[in-house]
Amino acid sequence: MGSYRQKTCPTCGVTHNKRGPYCSRSCGNSRTFTHKARKNLSEKITTRWSTTGTNEDRERVALVGKLQLKKMHNKDDEDLQQMTLDDFMVEPVVVKLPNNQFVQDGDLWTED
Repeated sequence: MGSYRQKTCPTCGVTHNKRGPYCSRSCGNSRTFTHKARKNLSEKITTRWSTTGTNEDRERVALVGKLQLKKMHNKDDEDLQQMTLDDFMVEPVVVKLPNNQFVQDGDLWTED
């Protein structure tokens, strides 16, 4: 195992000989990202979610994002700050079809 040069952690100021700029995982996780880095990460995650996962997973992620944005932009609204995803979700609309009709692959069919 090789040794690394001595450096100072940018978060807590401790000198260390570990790999990378941070002395520990907790210091590394506390860093702040630039707007450009956040946008880049957001695009990669969006691309990944658009190609994997179920529609239900993607819808849930989209709802979480919308709720987080609402909370971020309305910090004075105490009711909104206490909302959870379950409060934010809307029950699906279920329509009862006549006996001779059914839905398959998103299309409405009628049996004779």
